[in-house]
Amino acid sequence: MLQSDVFCGRVGTGGFTTMQFNGVEVHDEACVLEPDFLDKAILGSYKGCLVYSYEALVEAYQSSEDGWDYDEAVEFVNFNTLRGVAYMGPRAPYIVSEMFEEDILEDETIIELNGTRLMVLEGPLELHAS
Repeated sequence: MLQSDVFCGRVGTGGFTTMQFNGVEVHDEACVLEPDFLDKAILGSYKGCLVYSYEALVEAYQSSEDGWDYDEAVEFVNFNTLRGVAYMGPRAPYIVSEMFEEDILEDETIIELNGTRLMVLEGPLELHAS
């Protein structure tokens, strides 16, 4: 079975600077999802945090060495990744989806990245502040 954890690996060593991670400029304390094969789901950065595509995370688990089926991958991302991100702190990654209908949105957060509107499914603690 694939050893997979939602892990808050830190990009850098601390401080208040930015650095490059896989060609994306992020805060040096940005959290990274592991294992490394999830890097292919990175879309870019927003407010210094990494932005991952929900759909690409599911696909990454499906194409992993264990080859999870679609339902297993969706269950893992929904139960472990989305829930885990909520506890990673202010430098947590954003998990976003391009698949949404604008007319059904109410309180969902929308960000724009490289000209594309994305619905945030989960992200840094600031999203949970009231």
